[in-house]
Amino acid sequence: MRIGSNKLESVLPASIGELQSLEFFDASLNKLNSTLPTTLGRLSNLKQLYLAANNIIGSIPSTIGGLLALEELWLNNNRLTGTIPSEIGKVLKLRSFLVFHNKMTGTIPSVLGSLSNIGRWLWLFVVVP
Repeated sequence: MRIGSNKLESVLPASIGELQSLEFFDASLNKLNSTLPTTLGRLSNLKQLYLAANNIIGSIPSTIGGLLALEELWLNNNRLTGTIPSEIGKVLKLRSFLVFHNKMTGTIPSVLGSLSNIGRWLWLFVVVP
């Protein structure tokens, strides 16, 4: 499902977790004012999740570890806070993970080092003076 670059001003509904056959979701470059629903973790067939450049707030839910087929996760350029959950280490197929330009704090989980496919893109934090 591709709904990116539309200036949508909405939220990500909890019902998104019911789309269990979904493999691709791109809602980047909108104006989504939302948290990441915990139900995202139910999307066990999702391979690519692009939510970059929105107004997403809150933290990355620990249920992210349920996205076992996920290969690409782009959450950059939002207003995310908190830390990267250690459950990200369960997403063994992850090869691209972008969370730069957010308001996240804390340490980077050591489990990221065990993700052998992550070699393509790993952009975590950019500090701009």
